[in-house]
Parts: sequence; structure tokens; C-alpha cells
Amino acid sequence: MATANGAIPAYFSKRCFRADIKDRRRAREYGAKLTPGRRHAIFERDNWICQICGEPVARAAAVPQPDAPTIDHILALARGGAHGEDNWATAHFICNSMKRDIQLKLKVFPRGRFASRG
Repeated sequence: MATANGAIPAYFSKRCFRADIKDRRRAREYGAKLTPGRRHAIFERDNWICQICGEPVARAAAVPQPDAPTIDHILALARGGAHGEDNWATAHFICNSMKRDIQLKLKVFPRGRFASRG
């Protein structure tokens, strides 16, 4: 399966491959495409701060590095969350992976950051 720029993404397992296909299908269904420009805008909006742990993400890091920036769905798609900018937040790859589809109680800070309250 090729991406928009023709590159073939690498997957660690067939499970990752199937999960990516499922995520892409859900994104098409919701009609909100997460382009590199939109992804960068979310990172800038959140000041490159992980909205789960409150620590800065490494701008130059790439997945699967633990401190790489990723987009987290605040309310997971699996739990009925929307696939749109108001439900997206910056997160470390490791924080986002550990959170999975669990809904955290989040508190908005004045600078737009979130912190877990339990």
C-alpha cells in the first residue's frame, strides 16, 4: 500500500498494517484528512507540549521513538469521538500508545495544555 507521495510505509507487523488500514478507512469515513500541514498546525497550537504528560515533545524525533510527536484523539474514535481538530491534541508516541482508547479526565490550562486529573 503506497502513501500519497508514493512511499511505501514500513510496518512492524501485520497487526500494525491492519490497524493502519483501519485508521485510514475511519478517517475517510469522517471526512477529516490529517495532512502534514494540519498535523504541524496542531503541534504549533499546543506549543509542542504533550497534552497527556505536560512535557515537551522532540520536534525532530520520528515514530517509533518514544518522545516523537503524534496526534492523539482526546476522545478516542473507538469511544465515539470526532475526527476533527477540536478532538486532536499533541502527544508523545509513548504516552499516546499507553493511553490507547482510555478517556482521561483532562483539565485545560491557560496556555492550552491539558493535564490528567485521575
